[in-house]
Amino acid sequence: MPTTPLIDVLTADGRIAGSIMWSRLGIQVTRRPYARSTTTPSQRLWRNAFRTADMVWRILSLADRQAWNAYRSWTHLTGYSQFMRVNIKRQASGLPLYTNPDQIPI
Repeated sequence: MPTTPLIDVLTADGRIAGSIMWSRLGIQVTRRPYARSTTTPSQRLWRNAFRTADMVWRILSLADRQAWNAYRSWTHLTGYSQFMRVNIKRQASGLPLYTNPDQIPI
């Protein structure tokens, strides 16, 4: 017969049983329903755009990464930051990603 460990509610902090949130502030212990995080369609769109652009960055060749590092070097941003800055917006808009900064029209 499985047993559930006893929980000291005075020292508990965090999520218990998936739906109750315990928090302790000084000597006061409160219990309230734990709100599930609900994301909006816009949040999902930008999160997926970021994820896709990040996956593309990981498979870029060394030459492409070096080109991004050299792209607009006066801005003091890393090549990864430059790549993400350009391509997250493109991915969210449904456009193809630039794998090399030479592809960006001036």
